Formats: sequence, C-alpha cells, structure tokens
Amino acid sequence: MELSFVDDVNLADLITSVLSTAVGLVKDKPIQLKQIISPDLPSVRADPTRLRQVILNLLSNAAKFTEQGTILIEAGVQTPQPGKSEIIVKVTDTGIGI
Repeated sequence: MELSFVDDVNLADLITSVLSTAVGLVKDKPIQLKQIISPDLPSVRADPTRLRQVILNLLSNAAKFTEQGTILIEAGVQTPQPGKSEIIVKVTDTGIGI
C-alpha cells in the first residue's frame, strides 16, 4: 500500500466528517455517537484517505457489535516524555467487547 502525505490534515475536522458518515451505521439502533476532541489538537502530516478509512472502520466495528448505548471517539494530545507529544485517538463503546 502506498500512502500519500500530500497535506497536513485537520484531525478534528476529519473526525467530525467521519462521524457524519457513521450516523448511518447506527440509525436503526438506540445508540448515541459522541465525540470528545481536544481544542488544542494540532494538524498532522498524514494520508487523509487512509486515516479516514481507519477511523471509519473502528466506528463501523463498534456499531456492528453495539446493540444499544454509546460509541465515543476521543482525540487528544499526550506528552509521555518531555518534548515528545503524540496524538491519541480512541474509540470506545458499550458493546459486547472481545
């Protein structure tokens, strides 16, 4: 697979866009889609198409195995070591789990 790092990606906008698509995955279920996105989330150098695909796959999987409740996507910055920041994106749900 060849990745295309054409532009910086606004991750907050990308997640919001993916959530708009994911609404269709839960329209017939009593599931709330929620997001918590850090306001200081920086742009990232990434392949926007592949990143969108990964996030949509995570949300799709959560929708598939959640009959009711909540699917939450969170994105934020974490600094595990001084001078080294990383962006964490998490999808959690109230489904059956592994």
